[in-house]
Amino acid sequence: MHRVQFFKGVVRPHRYFYSLREAENISRFAVQYGLLLAVTFFLFLLKGAFGIGTETLSEQLTASPSTELAVKKFYIMLGHGISGIAIMLLFTLFLSLLYWVLSEVRYKQAVIVMGVAFVPILIETLLHWPLGAWFGLGWSSSPFGLGVLAQEFTDREWVVSIFGSWTVFKGWSIVLQYYGFKDLLDEMRGRVLIAVIVSINIAYWAIAGVLKFVDFTLIL
Repeated sequence: MHRVQFFKGVVRPHRYFYSLREAENISRFAVQYGLLLAVTFFLFLLKGAFGIGTETLSEQLTASPSTELAVKKFYIMLGHGISGIAIMLLFTLFLSLLYWVLSEVRYKQAVIVMGVAFVPILIETLLHWPLGAWFGLGWSSSPFGLGVLAQEFTDREWVVSIFGSWTVFKGWSIVLQYYGFKDLLDEMRGRVLIAVIVSINIAYWAIAGVLKFVDFTLIL
């Protein structure tokens, strides 16, 4: 029996994914997935509370009356929490569906692999707090990503945002996905598996980078 522990899978991926492959039954999936959801919501909620990612709204917030300002800040904070949950659900459930369609992997196994692969994203969110709160660095200017390099070659914000979404933590996530699916799939190995994983992740994070330019001020 395999006991689901997403955070443990990051520490010992080889042993964890081997256990997942050999297991006939899976336990504590719902509890651990719920815990991952709660941690995600809490981290993104605090991100909104610190005002990280709200740089484009600062002018409008400053011009608002104090009562209205408090309400808007609350909605922004809540919106960050909800967006975090949406990112996690899409990452773990929708991308798992793609892997299930493209291979013979069982859907629940794919969700477990993607749950483990989502942990580095949470670590990145946690480490970005001091950069955003103390130094005012947005995601595109994070020293962990390619956004800083892209800013040297272009002024187009959407391009910088896409490159900024690619960080060492996304790379870590891809490595975990490779370890997980390599142990679970016999029909898809080596370069083919790497190409599939990288393509899916590039598409997902590129779309996520573009969505940052949705004008959320329209709902405030």
